[in-house]
Amino acid sequence: MLSIFVPYAAAAGMTSCDKDPGAGVDGICDSYDEADDGTPDFQDWIEGTYEFSMVSTEQIELELTWAIYEFDRELLGLSNVYLDAYLANDGLEADDGAPADLIRNFFDQETDGAGSATVEDKLKSEISGAIESSLTSMGEVVVSTNFANQYTNGAVTTPCSSDPATDSAEEGASENNAFYPPICLSTSAIIQVDQSSFNLGSNPDLKLERAYQGLLVMGTEITSSFDFVAQRGHLASYIFNPPSYATIDAVDAQGQLLLRAGTPNYNSGSWVIDHRAATNFDSNLSQSVELLISHRNRTDTTTVEVPEGSKALDLQITLDLRDESAATLDFVAGMYYLDDKTMQDWG
Repeated sequence: MLSIFVPYAAAAGMTSCDKDPGAGVDGICDSYDEADDGTPDFQDWIEGTYEFSMVSTEQIELELTWAIYEFDRELLGLSNVYLDAYLANDGLEADDGAPADLIRNFFDQETDGAGSATVEDKLKSEISGAIESSLTSMGEVVVSTNFANQYTNGAVTTPCSSDPATDSAEEGASENNAFYPPICLSTSAIIQVDQSSFNLGSNPDLKLERAYQGLLVMGTEITSSFDFVAQRGHLASYIFNPPSYATIDAVDAQGQLLLRAGTPNYNSGSWVIDHRAATNFDSNLSQSVELLISHRNRTDTTTVEVPEGSKALDLQITLDLRDESAATLDFVAGMYYLDDKTMQDWG
């Protein structure tokens, strides 16, 4: 239970931001206006960018930023019979979350008595847990979360703040909006990838990274699939960058290709999942995505080109159905062509 006093005198904006009315106004928030709420039917309003960079077939690095405009106030300990009454007086209904101004204002307050986690600690903990939950479908995840001073999505950059002394219009902020500026958290994560994501089968003897690079150099195009998730009340923008030796040739109908500068230039994939219209009765929104990865034809490692008229690979498949109870399939692969440079690259 959050240990706070109930304000008796009105301060500018939300009166519930005055943490200790006997000591004068010690908390200033902007006025609450339901029309400013980007998720009127859910307590969370979060916009996030997820940028994945594939290091290898075993590991993906993630840089993630969340802009938090509103968050579930019960999860932060910002709910009790007294505070709820004053929040209602400020215009918040029972199913409204805590706007960013209110969260910042109570950052230093303990959520469950002396020695318990503060609202700030609780927010970081809840966000880290939510991020891990969003990414578990991709593999094992380890995250590290810190505050950020801006949120960039495409060409738009939004300033962020974790300072309760400068976040309201009365304190010099640019507008009277309890949801603005957002509180932004930046997360770096290392994801240990499930081998099945690369459609190369599961084999303990397979050196997947070596095989993956070799197949791409030989001109193979590999389809990889992942499940991306937008939690309720979230706008999630995903970007997937291929490893240094690859490019993305195509993405599914829900995504788009992004041209990146490099040596040579290459493509990334981008997807947007909008779940801000969610209600308490909805579940998280999951979207399966596919991308077609091919070799990035660099000067140090070029894609194999088989001379016209030459045979590179010969496959012989024999299916024996003479005994219906013991059908057999023989598969023989013969490799006829590997250029000298490819052999050197492969060691």
